[in-house]
Amino acid sequence: MRIREDSAADSTLVQTHPVKRPLVENPSEDDLRILYPHAPGLVRLGMIAGPYGEATGPDGSSRTLSGPEDLRVMRVLRAAADVVVIGAATAIREGYGPIAIRDSLAATRAPDQAPAPVVAIVGFTGTFPPGFGPDNALFVTTIDAPAASLVKEWGYSLIITGRGSVSPHVMIAAFIEHGMTRVLCEGGPALARLLLDHDAVDEYCLTESPLHGDENGPVVPDVPPAMEPLHALEGGGFTMRRWSIPPR
Repeated sequence: MRIREDSAADSTLVQTHPVKRPLVENPSEDDLRILYPHAPGLVRLGMIAGPYGEATGPDGSSRTLSGPEDLRVMRVLRAAADVVVIGAATAIREGYGPIAIRDSLAATRAPDQAPAPVVAIVGFTGTFPPGFGPDNALFVTTIDAPAASLVKEWGYSLIITGRGSVSPHVMIAAFIEHGMTRVLCEGGPALARLLLDHDAVDEYCLTESPLHGDENGPVVPDVPPAMEPLHALEGGGFTMRRWSIPPR
């Protein structure tokens, strides 16, 4: 999802679980950053769903499910990540571009992090939104996909994960080889389900939107039963919940 940094001021959020308290908004979003730490090695999934689990709004984009309250959290999630993973079809539909982090949040990134996360596009045809290339993105595909022919152009920025289907664990290991250990996946639903089915997700950050979406479109994957709730936030009719696999 492309975020407009010149949009109207964000709305108030209240933490409702496990305690109730307002989350004061400031340029560096100190309260939210405390609630959403992203340790090296952690794979986080961030999704938004309509009232019936709809993954997209009437226009086919998740942007029309979102609001300023949800965007506050998304900015914090992105500001903590090394790499943002997105399916190619979703990236094209959502109008993704290279991710920019506002200065006040960029200043909170760890010393070992680049100024902004890299986008990793997962696809098979080799088609991706304009503005991306081997100098500012990664492309994840399989050895038997047409996109594998990008190897000469993309070189080290092309990640081959296997044959027939992307292997989430191979993909994540490749990110680590690139020095990107804090992973945020933003979907779409098929990619999110693939990671969940392979037990490759440590945290699931799910926003429940009050805005109705496309009931005939894809749905957001359910939170796995093994995950436990960490906290819940509310604001503007939105509910943001963070779930985690319990420590072993």
